[in-house]
Amino acid sequence: MPTCAGALAALVAAEHALLLVASVLPEGDRRLREAAPLAAAAAEARIEGLHADG
Repeated sequence: MPTCAGALAALVAAEHALLLVASVLPEGDRRLREAAPLAAAAAEARIEGLHADG
């Protein structure tokens, strides 16, 4: 089971990778804005899971 700190680091790394990819894609900024609500909901669910695990 991942630690809370490790899971948080993985989330930050994933967000950083997404921003890097979006910066080189055509219309990357628009795609990122469109995905933001889904990403926020997914992050909230993961954080709740971390709190539930310990």
